Amino acid sequence: MRTTAGTRGRVRIACGVIALALLFSADAAAYEIDFHYYVVYAILRAKGYSPAEANRIAGFSQFVDDNPATEPIYTNAQNRKTFHFDGSDSDRPTTRGYEQTQEDVRVAFAGYLARPGEPTTIYRLGQLLHLLADTFSHDSFTAWWNPRVNCPDSAVPLVCTGHSNTPERGHAPDRPYNNEEKALAAARSIYDLAPAAPGAIVRPWADLESGLLTAMKRNTAATAEIEYRTIRMRDLMQLFGDAPGYNKRLFREETDAFNVAVGARLSNWKWLSGVGK
Repeated sequence: MRTTAGTRGRVRIACGVIALALLFSADAAAYEIDFHYYVVYAILRAKGYSPAEANRIAGFSQFVDDNPATEPIYTNAQNRKTFHFDGSDSDRPTTRGYEQTQEDVRVAFAGYLARPGEPTTIYRLGQLLHLLADTFSHDSFTAWWNPRVNCPDSAVPLVCTGHSNTPERGHAPDRPYNNEEKALAAARSIYDLAPAAPGAIVRPWADLESGLLTAMKRNTAATAEIEYRTIRMRDLMQLFGDAPGYNKRLFREETDAFNVAVGARLSNWKWLSGVGK
């Protein structure tokens, strides 16, 4: 049977997506909830936002990874760039604290404070806080397949999309304990960009810094990695007298409205992720 160049290209892309899925499938669903939900929640509470506000905004920050239309694996490079690798292109990696992302976060906060009860402003702010954090963890990687950028030190590169060829089954750059300085810088960037809630008494960065560093340490207990980091983050919430928790099911109920607000739509790979089953 003859195959066209286009068919071969689609097959190669499909194989790459399947490889990514196999690489990440073990823990992708709960991945990075410690930062995208708990760190964002803590920062918002420090800036005087209510527990309900912090939960909604931080929840939609985490939801970016859980939403089939915005998750980073079963998708195309452009979608991956839009929601996880801002500023990258086929030849250029994203960079930590990308300036346009920071400006978008400023605008989103202004929109939220002008219309705090409007769901659209919450969706957009949560999505952009996720994206800003990802510019730090995805620093030096591109959303596209690129061995030169994504796998420069690999003699036999396997999957060179994003940071999928890094240690810890491709998760190393996203785990705070592998680069505490970078993770703390990501948190500080969000803290500095977040305006205080109207009339709030703001907790200084110093109140958060030591607790965040403790929560970001490598697992030293016989506990699953994500569970360990989540427990440490929950300990930090005692600073506010809170016991927050992310309920994926509740945020999924707003999937359609969220997708409209952030301009997301399912990619051609939704059949691989079992969406619609």
